[in-house]
Amino acid sequence: MPKAGTRPASTQEPLEDIGELAVVKTESRGWTDDLFAAYDETEEHLNVLYWGREGSGKTIDLAKATELGKVLFINAEGGLKKRALLANGVKTENLVVFPRPGQPLNYRTLEQALFRVKSDLMDDPHSWFLIAVDSVTELYQAFTDEASDDRFEKGKKKNPSWAPTIGDEFFTDLADYGTSTKMVRKLVRMMRDLPVHVAMTTLERRDVDEDTSKVAYGPAVGPALQTSLLGYVDVVLYCKAPDEDRDYFRAQTKKVGAARAKDRIGVIPKVLVNPTFPRLLAYNEGTLVEDVDPVQEVLKATPEPKKGPARKTTGAGRAGARRAPAKSKESSGEPTKDTGAGEPEAAE
Repeated sequence: MPKAGTRPASTQEPLEDIGELAVVKTESRGWTDDLFAAYDETEEHLNVLYWGREGSGKTIDLAKATELGKVLFINAEGGLKKRALLANGVKTENLVVFPRPGQPLNYRTLEQALFRVKSDLMDDPHSWFLIAVDSVTELYQAFTDEASDDRFEKGKKKNPSWAPTIGDEFFTDLADYGTSTKMVRKLVRMMRDLPVHVAMTTLERRDVDEDTSKVAYGPAVGPALQTSLLGYVDVVLYCKAPDEDRDYFRAQTKKVGAARAKDRIGVIPKVLVNPTFPRLLAYNEGTLVEDVDPVQEVLKATPEPKKGPARKTTGAGRAGARRAPAKSKESSGEPTKDTGAGEPEAAE
């Protein structure tokens, strides 16, 4: 029996005698080795989620990143229009679109594209500047359809005598949503872990809490995927279109009322006018601050309301704020009652 105050003899194998640990111990030199990296030697990249109603400027906000480098644009919605891109100063020579015309967009083709980007980055860390996904809402729906089609085809092979109806062919099972959620999660994590900036868009979804009856607005994907996306990214922007009171695009970066938003880095203005990716990056890198940002001056004339719609006022904008077309009748971008793509999901 050991004496009081002494440690009992260990019967475990000494650490230096354990093969894998011995290898790590032998190969480690200072703070870094094949397993670790010194934080000061790493390059920081932003992961951003833009969400909002259609027409709130999300596609252009992503495409403007071409000012800074080569962009892979996952054009799931088909929303890239050359005239609009050129009118907003997008450098189309730096824009690479996936998929190619006529090429399918599914899990395997997108996975292959991301492996290509990873390979390029290993050869040249600056070969790609940003991966843009427009939108995750459409990607989620496409993957749900893919899972549904796969289940349907398996059912036909399993039972050759089955005569499916049109309802059977287009039926979406609860499990299909769970499958598509996992598919999107895996690819988004793959993008997030690459040494490149990532920006994604979604449409808007309205949810009502069953226990409290409180209404919340956020990205238009299923509830489980929405939670994952909000956690994966550094900045969540609730995008708003120009309206009768404010004739410029802007985005909310802090949660106000029922709309979800987030600023993990803590330097983005609460309301960011013309929230293009280059402007976000400039704030993150400290080359732009709100006090000396002339684009933000427009908020002094027509500040963003804290809750609900603002009273009608008049006020001229400042240079630098992206404007709506003169005859535009776009809505204010306030949350709507539409449910978006928020289908129920299977438990995981």
